[in-house]
Amino acid sequence: MQELTHKHVPTITVKIKSSSPWFNSSLKRLSNKKKRLFRSPAKRSDSPHAWAKYRAADNTFTAQSQKAKRSFFPTTLPEMLRNNPKRFWKTINPNHPTPLLLTDDHNHPVPAHDVAEILNKTFSSVFTREPVSELPDTPLSTTTSCHH
Repeated sequence: MQELTHKHVPTITVKIKSSSPWFNSSLKRLSNKKKRLFRSPAKRSDSPHAWAKYRAADNTFTAQSQKAKRSFFPTTLPEMLRNNPKRFWKTINPNHPTPLLLTDDHNHPVPAHDVAEILNKTFSSVFTREPVSELPDTPLSTTTSCHH
């Protein structure tokens, strides 16, 4: 039965966007209302009344979103630093690794498995190997203590 299910029932992948820290549930509701008004009556009919309702919802969402941003950065973020530093740093510096993207001479992206080899070739072409016997003599450094 499971084999048939896997074979014939389509699966969908749901992509969850990481929301901005100021994006709260009321903004989500306003966003959904705006999308609903756009998708249903306003898009299908060119009714001025439907478009007016959509524009009003859009204006409300934009105003509330800007208000939430304005209150988040000067008020909520400093409070978060005082009350919950772990959450503050998670908000400021999320743990998302930034991929190293390289392009070739034709501006085509280089596959990730080739990046190390390309960097190795680049650095080895720039640096030269000097014989150890030709290295300059440097005097041994002496440490001195500094008193304040």
